[in-house]
Amino acid sequence: NIDPLSFQLRQVGFNNMIFDLPDMANYTGILDLDDSLNYDVQVTAGLDIPNLKVFCILQTINPQTGLPPNSSDGLLPVNDSLGSGQGFFSYTILPKTSTQTGDTATAKADIQFDLNPIIETNTWKNTFDAVKPVSFIDTLPPIVLSDSIELVLFANDDPGGSGIYAVRLYYQVDSGDFQYYG
Repeated sequence: NIDPLSFQLRQVGFNNMIFDLPDMANYTGILDLDDSLNYDVQVTAGLDIPNLKVFCILQTINPQTGLPPNSSDGLLPVNDSLGSGQGFFSYTILPKTSTQTGDTATAKADIQFDLNPIIETNTWKNTFDAVKPVSFIDTLPPIVLSDSIELVLFANDDPGGSGIYAVRLYYQVDSGDFQYYG
């Protein structure tokens, strides 16, 4: 139920640092962290379209040799109460235009550190609300001779949709800018 051609990289984060990735489907580059962490990190990320698999490979690089370090130095320290040993990778992907309300998309990750066994995450399931909610105001009188007016607002979502969370009302006086009525 997803459109693989809409895939876009967003961010990668580790060691309490966040890095924006280019708005593209695939990327390979080096994060220069020699001044802060004494190493660089090679990032290879993207989408394997035939297999519908997203990948992100982070490799610690010795800036002097361009090779992985010989020691246990790496981009993730042992985790602590600040979450220093945690990392993430984010992306966006849109549903197919044919997706209907109630259709789902699922995702899970396999994480591997060095040659250790793979860690499987839980499966995440997203349920689509494919139709935008609709709202409108009942017909207003042509002339208002008062400082106030009663508005009757209607809002609804398609059956099975996520429903209406909130409606915001904006108004305009003559040809001025729209103002939020809070």
